[in-house]
Amino acid sequence: MPFHFKVSSYSYDRITPNTWSGAYQCWGKENREAPLTTACPPGIEDGLVSNFETKAFDGCANPHLGLAAIIATGIDGLRRHLRLPEPIDDNPYSLDGQLKRLPASLSESLEALQKNTVLHELIGEKLMVAIKDIRKRSSTTRRIRRDTSNLFSAIKQRSSTTRRIRRDTSSLFSAIKVQLNFVHKVYSGIDNLFVHKVYSGDLGQTFDSNRTLTHYEMSPEKGQAVLFVGDLSYADNYPNHDNNRWDSWGRFAERSAAYQPWIWTAGNHELDFESSIGEIVPFKLFKNRYRTPNKASGSTSPLWYSIKRASAHIIVLSSYSAYVKYQWLEADLPKVNRTETPWLIVLLHSPWYNSYNYHFMEGESMRVMFEQWFVEHKPFMRVMLMKDHMTEPQPAYSAYCEASFGHAMLSIKNRTHAYYAWHRNQVGYAVESDKMWFFNRHYNPVDDSTKAQQ
Repeated sequence: MPFHFKVSSYSYDRITPNTWSGAYQCWGKENREAPLTTACPPGIEDGLVSNFETKAFDGCANPHLGLAAIIATGIDGLRRHLRLPEPIDDNPYSLDGQLKRLPASLSESLEALQKNTVLHELIGEKLMVAIKDIRKRSSTTRRIRRDTSNLFSAIKQRSSTTRRIRRDTSSLFSAIKVQLNFVHKVYSGIDNLFVHKVYSGDLGQTFDSNRTLTHYEMSPEKGQAVLFVGDLSYADNYPNHDNNRWDSWGRFAERSAAYQPWIWTAGNHELDFESSIGEIVPFKLFKNRYRTPNKASGSTSPLWYSIKRASAHIIVLSSYSAYVKYQWLEADLPKVNRTETPWLIVLLHSPWYNSYNYHFMEGESMRVMFEQWFVEHKPFMRVMLMKDHMTEPQPAYSAYCEASFGHAMLSIKNRTHAYYAWHRNQVGYAVESDKMWFFNRHYNPVDDSTKAQQ
């Protein structure tokens, strides 16, 4: 009778034959398949019982009611002078036609509970009514959850407010299932929202990689999202583009990415294909590991998409795939609601304007194609800054450049002002090595360009 007091419907999912869970109404001596087992440790005289093991209820059951049910069963047996049936020594499953199955679901258990006069007499009618009502609600809740899940699967929609990440990746966790959660906040129409966004890129998996992520984790101010602008694992730097490097990078970044949103941008190291060994499809390793919400924004490519995050509309572009998605971008830009999302941020890997030797002019074709659109829609545009390979001497038109590792923090103060700070790994966690204010060109249309100053 203790199985009547298992609160969770999931408890009944484990009651199956051949799993040592006790699926049949019987008892046995040292029989792990029986729900009630007697055990005699070494040294005990044969035939004497020193221990009992019951599997009729688990950690989801009410322990007080479960123990009460055991006591009630014993009292009822003494009153009626009942004797135990013969113990079952074999696997009860082999006697399926002769033994009665215990309830296999919460609804079956509830039906049996309603017919049990012994528990009604012992516990009392008021408590029995409460117990049955709770069980009915639990059964109904699970059915609603199941139906809702089927509905979501059918229409292929996912919630944008709370996301539950389920990973069952053998290459990362060796078949260990880990459930991780974070909250994805969406705001609209807020003028003074204080929100942090962390910028990072070219992370790789070296000593400096760990130092960069640790420096961010130890910072007193944490971001509400990480805007990652490309170049994740650098697996293509290893012989035969070692795929294990993708898995080790996933484990490395998980300590942050599992608990806050990371918005991914594809860089040149995500191309990662090696034709000499028959791999000719670019971005395959990246796309199979890092999902992006491209379908929610109407894009057919996971490398091109947009997402709303707090008071910002964020557009992600791919510098190294064909620009055939220009029609999607052309349609997405007019959708930006500057009342709900005052800030427009564009992420891409290859810089359009730079004085670096590395990646020099790689983004020129994209600049020629899209620059006019961005001038019209006035985004705060973030492009990837290289950490080395700078032109020396640095040209007069270039701001001072320093090769250093670190992360940047963008704090959106309100619809007109955002504060940007650079945190170098070489200094204290709370130290801002460089900083500046950004003005939203949509709400502050002042031409402060070099041309305007001449």
